[in-house]
Amino acid sequence: MLEIRLPDEVAQSIREGYVKPLDLTLYRELSSPPVRAVYRVLDALRWDSGSAQDRVTINLLEWGERLSIYSTEPDKIRRVLQPAHEELRERGILLDVEVTGRGKVQELTYIFAPTDRLPNEELLRALTKRGMYPAVAGKYLTEHLDPAPVHLAIRRFDAYPGRKQNAGALLRDMLVHPERYAEVLPLPADAEAKKTVAVQSITETETAEIEARQLQELQELSPERQLTRLETMLTFAKVTPLLSVLDRDRLRTAVLTGRLEVTEVIRLLTKGIHQPPGDKVIALQALLSD
Repeated sequence: MLEIRLPDEVAQSIREGYVKPLDLTLYRELSSPPVRAVYRVLDALRWDSGSAQDRVTINLLEWGERLSIYSTEPDKIRRVLQPAHEELRERGILLDVEVTGRGKVQELTYIFAPTDRLPNEELLRALTKRGMYPAVAGKYLTEHLDPAPVHLAIRRFDAYPGRKQNAGALLRDMLVHPERYAEVLPLPADAEAKKTVAVQSITETETAEIEARQLQELQELSPERQLTRLETMLTFAKVTPLLSVLDRDRLRTAVLTGRLEVTEVIRLLTKGIHQPPGDKVIALQALLSD
């Protein structure tokens, strides 16, 4: 018997719902470790924003590094990836893989087959506003179509007494284990109440507390991880597809060199949460040119 112990940090992340589950049945059916690696990382990128993205674009050399393909030759990286691309197309996971650019600035765009179900955007916003990670919230909503338990969990979360030290983990636990919180807010007595679709608004004070904690956690991360978190938020805000390659390079350089504080960009995104994505792009470009 082989016993494996995960690092405490990883185990805690799984318990608190920060690690998105993978379709293990499909994963095991894939033909080889390289194909599994491409599928696993692509699945994480696709769900970064909480909703299943139609397409994901990534620099070819960066993609090779993430998949442990130790080469700086674009042609060689593409040849290594080709079997995985073909198998994922055959299995209906990918519709196509587009290559743009030349040399070391080449980019791959993965075009995914549409999912059968998409998460309710209103509920997704309600869950992420209360501290759940977008990928975790989107995954739950995609797999659980009945909105009633989600509304109930939100009501229980808002009524929960005391300070919510880990808001996202608490809310996820209320979704997964509703029986543990029956005393916080009992189940509605009548059937009509169970069908309610109203989403209670979280108080401004608690919103500010959640945002402050998230910003503090962000500032404690390395510049590389801050950049990863920021890119996730830009995708969630539907800004990423509107950014040019030059914009993305300028943003990456500014964050990694410390010229731009990630918190500035996040405040820009949250302040204009109801703005169209195009307006956010203009504001971000202005920030980068300062």
